[in-house]
Amino acid sequence: MGALDPVDLTPEPSIRQIITPALFRFRVLIFTALYFLGFYAPWSRYLSAGPVSSTWITLSTLATRTGVLNYANATVFVTLLAIACSLAGAVFRLWATAYLGAGVMSDKSLRADRIVASGPYRYLRNPLYLGNLLTCAAVAILMPPSGAIVFLAGCILLTFALVAAEAPHLERQFGPAYLTYRRETPGFIPAIRTRTAAASVEPHWMQALAAESFHVGYAACLTVFAWQYNVELLIRCVLICFGVSLVANGIFTTRPMRPVPAPPAA
Repeated sequence: MGALDPVDLTPEPSIRQIITPALFRFRVLIFTALYFLGFYAPWSRYLSAGPVSSTWITLSTLATRTGVLNYANATVFVTLLAIACSLAGAVFRLWATAYLGAGVMSDKSLRADRIVASGPYRYLRNPLYLGNLLTCAAVAILMPPSGAIVFLAGCILLTFALVAAEAPHLERQFGPAYLTYRRETPGFIPAIRTRTAAASVEPHWMQALAAESFHVGYAACLTVFAWQYNVELLIRCVLICFGVSLVANGIFTTRPMRPVPAPPAA
């Protein structure tokens, strides 16, 4: 009898092990595709006989139908809500990136090589994702209603898929320390008080500003130009901010290893 062929006992990768690296590698491209799909909303051109309105107008109209506000006041309310979302999103993104290091979003792999217990990570686990969702909500008012629904649903699903993919990796990397941090620190609603001691980390605000120039730029544009109620103007602002962010990230940002928050002090 001849010798038996060697048997490969290496376990085959699971679906999660295949999908997770792809999600992180292409997450920026996926978010960009969702933006395009939300604005273009090709199905709306076939399902609607008349001109397609913006979510801004639709929300204002729905608020008017409650009978609490007239159309003018409802429009102001929706506008203020969008501005508040954009400003909060920019603050969370800028604050988190200043402590993590610029260029975090350009990192194509899921990595966690050191611990940082500073900035917003003392109060919640996912300030970057929260900031992104708030900005998405503020941008969605410029989209057709059906496009905004698809866009926001896609962003939420992708965000929670990324968060769910991170958890096993961080648990393997940091063990009980991460489990304690995860148990005692909220994911998306900031804690008023924190037991996490601040680490001595110097924030890099200028690099963070370059890395988050899209979120900061859109918040500034919306705050200034929203009162003209000109959707086309603000869509141009989105495109300009996106272009500026590509240039700023290419020139000013670095590619640091991705840290994670420290566990709370005992």
